[in-house]
Amino acid sequence: MLDRKFASLTEVRLKRPPMQSLVEAVYAPGLERETEGGAFAAHLWVDLAHVTMLAEEGLISTAAAKPLLESLQFLRDQGPGILPIDPVLGSLQLQIERFIAGRAGPMVAGMLQLARSRIDQSATVVRIGMRDAQLAAIEQVRSFQEVLRTKATDWADVIMPGYTHLQHSQPWVLGHYLLSHHDSLGRDIERLFEVYTRTNLSCLGTAAMSGTSWPVNRRRTAALLGCPGIVYNSQDAANFEMEFPAETASALSLLMSGLGRFASELYIWMSWEFGMVELDDGLCGTSSIMPQKKNPYAVERVRALAGEAIGWMAMELGVARMPGTSDCDQFFATGHHSYYFRAVQQALWLMEDSLLTLKINRERMLERAGINWSTANDLADQIVRSTDLDFRAAHHVAAAVVRQSLEQGKLPAHVRSADVDAAAQEVHGYPLNLGDDLVRDSLDPVRFVATRTSEGGVCPAEVRKLIDRAAATSAKVAARIADERARLTAARRELDSAMNRITAA
Repeated sequence: MLDRKFASLTEVRLKRPPMQSLVEAVYAPGLERETEGGAFAAHLWVDLAHVTMLAEEGLISTAAAKPLLESLQFLRDQGPGILPIDPVLGSLQLQIERFIAGRAGPMVAGMLQLARSRIDQSATVVRIGMRDAQLAAIEQVRSFQEVLRTKATDWADVIMPGYTHLQHSQPWVLGHYLLSHHDSLGRDIERLFEVYTRTNLSCLGTAAMSGTSWPVNRRRTAALLGCPGIVYNSQDAANFEMEFPAETASALSLLMSGLGRFASELYIWMSWEFGMVELDDGLCGTSSIMPQKKNPYAVERVRALAGEAIGWMAMELGVARMPGTSDCDQFFATGHHSYYFRAVQQALWLMEDSLLTLKINRERMLERAGINWSTANDLADQIVRSTDLDFRAAHHVAAAVVRQSLEQGKLPAHVRSADVDAAAQEVHGYPLNLGDDLVRDSLDPVRFVATRTSEGGVCPAEVRKLIDRAAATSAKVAARIADERARLTAARRELDSAMNRITAA
């Protein structure tokens, strides 16, 4: 006869205890993930909500519910360190069941799993843990947006060269550049909120796949968990890692891709050849052999993490490849979800510190903006305005001006109306007689920026509009985060109140 106090889940059905390979390769890694801070907290929240619902619906007695809730609350308050772990026993659910058996007796512990399976339980635990991580990521992205907006305001008048194909294209404004990353991050936030909505659903009450004969109140457990709804189909709920983990990985990969591009641009600009920005010493390293080196470790780390992130979604899809008859591929997979979020957290932190302490060389940026023909586009525009040439014909003249000036060693600031006439004579057979003032103004980077007045452009008035627009968007995100935090807090309070009513009965 089995000793109920010490019997494991597998002892009755299986003749042999688990082999060491199974313990080391399957049980131990799973337990390591399940006892991480966020995962453990999510597990206890799910257990407490389930027991509370069972008691409210009269499916277990108050005499059983009280010691169950008290033991689970003790574990929640103390954290995973208080729980004795025996990998041979199996998953965290079984470790908790044994712990409760030691405190309240096996008959009480044995009621913990009534009307549920580890499948719907684990599915909900994963969803709660990922939901919380998604919301925390959204908050951190928004915090970085605040830094971007602040620095964009500080640098709204800093003119610099813009690049396409890593060649000078048109004069740019540093604040405008930072706001482009602000808006890109805004789309990352939208994607994370979308997947958050699909993640934040309860699977409890679907059992293994067919539902349960016990009259559970699935909506009640969902409400106690802060989930606005349930995964309705019981089989769909059983396949708990088929979609939203890959969706999450996709959203985070896109976020990391943007951060990687940002880091790469700073990486180039801080090279000696560019010399436009400088990373703070506290974010750099040195060489073990070359005394002069100042290596930009912070942005290099972000670039590396962004490179790793390319494979995150593929990894999740690889795990989800199997037929929908088992959750074991997902449950026994290595489970990199927490790593994804840690990587995003680290990258955002490094980029935030980099930007807050970044030194910029305004004079060099302005000089570079005007020295390599990035204003030639405006010269073509001025030719169209002042003559009867179409834009393509004017473009040819401007291109000839650039070529002839390079051959003669002339910089844009040295070009005069006679130079444009020589180019027009070569291309079209007659001079244009624009005048020196018009030519000089058309090649001036400061004037170029001032005249980019189209909506979303780099002129000062449009940059101010972009800053105001970014502030308004950020405020809406902050309000949405606050509302969601308040709703989750209310759910926790409702669970605490419901548990108090049961334990006080």
